[in-house]
Amino acid sequence: MALVNSAKFKIGDLPKILKHGFRNNLMTHRFKKETMALSVAEYLPSLNIAFEKLHKYKNTNINSFLNKEVITPNNNRTQFHDHVSEAQPIDFHIRDGAVIQGFNAKIKHAFKVHDLYSSVSTMQKYQSFFEPNNDISDLGFLNTIMPLAIKMSNYKRENLVLKYDVEANDLHCDTIVIDVGKNSKLDLTELIGDSGSHILNVFYILRENSSLTLNRNITNSNTYINSKVIQEPGSRFAMSCTTGDIDFSYQNIDVDSYHNCHTYIDNRNALTGDRINNFVVNINHLGRESFSNIDSKTIVDDNSINYFKGNIFIDKEAENINAHMLNKNLQISKKAKVYTEPTLDILNKEVVCSHGCTISNIDENELYYLQTKGLDKTQSINILKDAFLK
Repeated sequence: MALVNSAKFKIGDLPKILKHGFRNNLMTHRFKKETMALSVAEYLPSLNIAFEKLHKYKNTNINSFLNKEVITPNNNRTQFHDHVSEAQPIDFHIRDGAVIQGFNAKIKHAFKVHDLYSSVSTMQKYQSFFEPNNDISDLGFLNTIMPLAIKMSNYKRENLVLKYDVEANDLHCDTIVIDVGKNSKLDLTELIGDSGSHILNVFYILRENSSLTLNRNITNSNTYINSKVIQEPGSRFAMSCTTGDIDFSYQNIDVDSYHNCHTYIDNRNALTGDRINNFVVNINHLGRESFSNIDSKTIVDDNSINYFKGNIFIDKEAENINAHMLNKNLQISKKAKVYTEPTLDILNKEVVCSHGCTISNIDENELYYLQTKGLDKTQSINILKDAFLK
């Protein structure tokens, strides 16, 4: 079937688009399809799922994402401008299967970029991590033009900034592996936005005794992100996530933690207007002597909606686990909505584990106290909101 230059469609129609062979992705390009044959075959059943009916999307307003209209080209790679002025130096720009490096010399000695063409054997070895979730993220994998891997060498300490670019009204689907070498320490900043739509699959592999500090900032976009974290023994993963002027955001973070690992996940949001934010996190303790902490705080105002779902799983062989989860929400407007579902799944008695959630309003006594100090109501509320997110 001949490929057309571009298509205008709703994201919810992506399964039909993929079945009709639109653009050169993992389903239509022969070499890519054969190279990633095991993964592609596992993901194909997701094309027949009615995503809007899945129980996992209850209270998430997923139709706001599925009904988003996009215009996307079929070309292999989007062209980058030769010179881009950035307020923050960017080490890698990632755009719909293409990656361009910045000019920092550290890239050459600490990181290597792999795709299906640069090293087939390298990308194939990551196939065992590419497992379908039977949800929208699977469409992002199948529609990926080029899966990528950024591999960090062993025994390195570096900072890295990634920016996921997308054109306005476009849909980009990226699948990327961040592979942190043994005994290495990486501070990673992810910038996601640009007013388009994203379906991202990001796999973070932390080798033995490595450390990854992830700062994710989502702004001005319509975004679905599936994050899979694999922590080998002795590793440390710390994630801090904030959302700005989003239309819709759905994040799923799934962590497999093995022996002697530390996991920290902080999520902070201040939602206004009609913005919709969904934050789903699962920490699976599969080894002994590990620690995890989930701390999620959100302010909802106007007609905004926030959905939080957290689960801590502790395997029967995972002894001496210390795991905690807290979700707090501050509801400013009566029209704003909050949904929260913290759960524990514990198969071992030799653990320390806790969870909790709150939904509260502005404390009138605190508000009155600040106003007695000469602040007006708006200033007082802003101070209380800032204090809540600390």
